[in-house]
Amino acid sequence: MQDNPAAAAPPTASQSQPLEIAKIGKDVSAPVLIHSTNPNIPKSVYKAKLNGFVIVNFYVEPDGTTSNVHIYRTIIKGANSPDQSAVKELEQSAIGAVQSYKFKPSRKNGQPVRVELNVQIHFES
Repeated sequence: MQDNPAAAAPPTASQSQPLEIAKIGKDVSAPVLIHSTNPNIPKSVYKAKLNGFVIVNFYVEPDGTTSNVHIYRTIIKGANSPDQSAVKELEQSAIGAVQSYKFKPSRKNGQPVRVELNVQIHFES
C-alpha cells in the first residue's frame, strides 16, 4: 500500500478557510485608530464647488491594517448634476486615505480578529 503525499499535505492559501468577519459587540472589542491621514481634496472638487461626504467601507485586519477598502456611498449636497470626474477623484482620495489607516485591532477572547467598519469623510469646497 502506497502513501498518498497529497492527502497529508497541509492546505494551501487558496484551499484554506476565509478569515471570519467578527461583529463588534459583547465579546469583540472595537478597533482603535492609531494613525490616520486626511484625504487630499482634489482641485477639481473645489472648482466644481462640491460639498458632502463619502462613506468608505473596509475591513480592519488582525494586524491592524485595512483591506477591501471601497466606496459604500457618496452624498453630494447642493449640486443637481455634479461633475462625475471630480466625484471620482474625491472618492479615490478617500480610499487612499483609509488605506493608510492603522488600528489597534479588535479582539475576541484575547485574539486579534477581522472586523468590518464604515467611515464618513466630509468635504467642503
